[in-house]
Amino acid sequence: MLKKYLFTFITCLFSITSISNEVSYEEMVNFIVKEQVISQQEQTMRDSMNSMLMMLGMEIESDELNDFLDPFIQEYLSSVEKKIPGLYKSVYSEKEITAMYNFMITEEGKSINSKQSQMIKETMAAISEDAMQVGQRISSALMENPQLLESLLE
Repeated sequence: MLKKYLFTFITCLFSITSISNEVSYEEMVNFIVKEQVISQQEQTMRDSMNSMLMMLGMEIESDELNDFLDPFIQEYLSSVEKKIPGLYKSVYSEKEITAMYNFMITEEGKSINSKQSQMIKETMAAISEDAMQVGQRISSALMENPQLLESLLE
């Protein structure tokens, strides 16, 4: 029985290792950037634009607006996509990139990654009121201390 579990463990370990060996380091980094950054930035950018335009009283669910915004968002994403791989390579070791890649191609990794935009959106909604209150308190404190405010403006 123990041999069976040990064999299963070694087989799983080998299959995970062999998956990442078939994919180059560059391909792993590009995959991670696309999945973790680009897909999430696109949604974040669209949400930000929609919020801004909604405050201006514009209809945010129109095809014309999406057609108008698409080239700007794609230009932004293209720029981001060129910068982020280098950042990942400078922050994470090759072992960490491999581990991240191996996790992200699992069902759990795909599921977690697909929920990141939702998590960020809900986190921002949960803390935005607190952030606004802190900003207002800082603004009031600066107004009550004109010498500090003046020294910051110099």
